[in-house]
Amino acid sequence: MNARRGYTLIETVLALGVMAILAGALGSVLLIAVRAIPSGQAARGSTSPTAAAGGALDLLASELRFATAIASGTTTAIEFTTPDRDGDGSADTLRYEWGGDAGDPLTRRVNSGAASNVVPGVQAFALNYTWREEMTTTKGRLNSGASTMLCSYDTGSPSPFSLNTVTGVGMTLKPVLPMDAVAYSITKVWVKMRSGNTAGSPKFDLVIYAVDAQGKPTSTVLASRTSIDAGNLSSSMEWYEAELSVPALAPSSGFAVTVIGRSGSESGGVGTFSTGSLSPGEGLVTTTNAGTSWSISTTSAMCVRVQGTVITRDQTTSTTRTLERVDLHIQTSDAGAQAVDVSALTRNRPVLP
Repeated sequence: MNARRGYTLIETVLALGVMAILAGALGSVLLIAVRAIPSGQAARGSTSPTAAAGGALDLLASELRFATAIASGTTTAIEFTTPDRDGDGSADTLRYEWGGDAGDPLTRRVNSGAASNVVPGVQAFALNYTWREEMTTTKGRLNSGASTMLCSYDTGSPSPFSLNTVTGVGMTLKPVLPMDAVAYSITKVWVKMRSGNTAGSPKFDLVIYAVDAQGKPTSTVLASRTSIDAGNLSSSMEWYEAELSVPALAPSSGFAVTVIGRSGSESGGVGTFSTGSLSPGEGLVTTTNAGTSWSISTTSAMCVRVQGTVITRDQTTSTTRTLERVDLHIQTSDAGAQAVDVSALTRNRPVLP
């Protein structure tokens, strides 16, 4: 049997040397690793006051971006509503506030909970708001005003325009209405006339027509009184009155008050006169074919008055301010602390109170 060979002294010494070198290297690595781990005190003081303040503003800005409503907002405090942040399925109300005195903390409160300090010692804190103003007009009920004179043309010495079975005369009118008018109505018409030379009881028609873009009467009759006995008129010019109802005409529309003979070689004479002061869209209209076609003159007028009512609508105008951006500024009370500025753009454009 062979004897088992042991280590020589030289081999043992070499092995111990190698182990000593390895142990020393391992110890150095462990020492470096231990020194790299900060102590509890060092860890607590590793975040600078400026960085902590910046982190608080970043949190506030991130929450403001999703705000859906603003309950209140000043230069040192803001309270707003955000979608659910704590998982209870309900929207949350957040309030950030600084007391306003150097050294006061910036606090944060969620719903009805207690306020907690997010930055303990604050030297300065400010909130600046950028908003957009929007005008909203709400329309209400229609109101019919008191009876008023819509149009009136007259002169002291009119020239009579003779009526017969084919001739007629009229006046295209366009009332000047208030800015808030939505419609107007005609209730009564006066035309200055005299009796004709025809014996007996010649007749005439008083008709209100719609007009075309040129101001000429169309075939659309808005109101009329036919076969009026001209024999009842005075031989001198006087106002003939007729109640004619035309409801709800558009503010931009005009109309024509016309008088057309129905019988007799001269059933009457209608007062007319020359003038250079007609309103736009108005003029004297005449026909020689019983109203089949009309011509218009913008330098003459018929003696006519039209009474009616103006219809307006109640309107309420309100101004709404929607929040677009909040600029945040903070500086802590610590020595050497730098100011931090952050801007938050609101995505939901909440309404400011």
